Amino acid sequence: FPVTISAERVALKFGGIIHKILEVFYRNWKESIEFRQGLMIEEATKQFSLWTPPEGDYRNYDCAINFIQKYCSTYPFEPFEIDETKIELPFAAPIGAFDFNGKKIKVVWTGRIDLLASKDGSLTYIDHKTTSQMGPTYFNEFDLSSQFKGYGWAVKTITGEMPSCGIVNGLGIRKPTKTGVPFEFQRYPVRFTAEDLEEWRRDTMHLIGSFLQDYFSGFLPRCTKWCVGKYGKCQYFDVCILPQDHRNTMLATGEFKNVAWRPLNDE
Repeated sequence: FPVTISAERVALKFGGIIHKILEVFYRNWKESIEFRQGLMIEEATKQFSLWTPPEGDYRNYDCAINFIQKYCSTYPFEPFEIDETKIELPFAAPIGAFDFNGKKIKVVWTGRIDLLASKDGSLTYIDHKTTSQMGPTYFNEFDLSSQFKGYGWAVKTITGEMPSCGIVNGLGIRKPTKTGVPFEFQRYPVRFTAEDLEEWRRDTMHLIGSFLQDYFSGFLPRCTKWCVGKYGKCQYFDVCILPQDHRNTMLATGEFKNVAWRPLNDE
């Protein structure tokens, strides 16, 4: 599908770099904290050699280095057991199938789990979340998060073991101020039952079925609730406000390029 060439969002790019830095941290978990910290700095240096944030943006190389130092001093040890082979773990878990006009369409839930671990003999998974917010309001949205339930379904399906919970590894990273706290780390367990995961599967299949029904009918209704507010201005906003007969012309301009979304592929 077409996406804007210039619509790369700084927050998402910086969050991706933090994920790569933490991947190095946990893939070398058995090494000393000093050694891991050195590898993290090397990874940050590599990533920022490939990308330069906008001038004046606080989410830069220095911010990443300060984050590394703070994270290593906060979590030199973990309360769960880590398997270094189960970092950034890809999955493809079947969740059902549809029959449209005699054509069977299998649905496979795919993604990548940041970290699979165990605590007190129970399986759990950890997802790193960079944010400028923190606190109960921020974390409560994960209690009903489709992403976290989907991870739970995937873990249960590919391992055959019911996870005890999912853990949000909250990474508060903010613009430095005289009175503010630039880094704040909190963790939040998201708990669920096998019945919750089955409910998630049914809900998800319903949503996918509705999308496929619209696709085969040749009409996809627009959902406009979060065009601006939730994650910033949508990259398609300037297309959607045009008259219908002008939108395809806009998408065909040099401002867009075709991108196939494959979540299991590296960048």
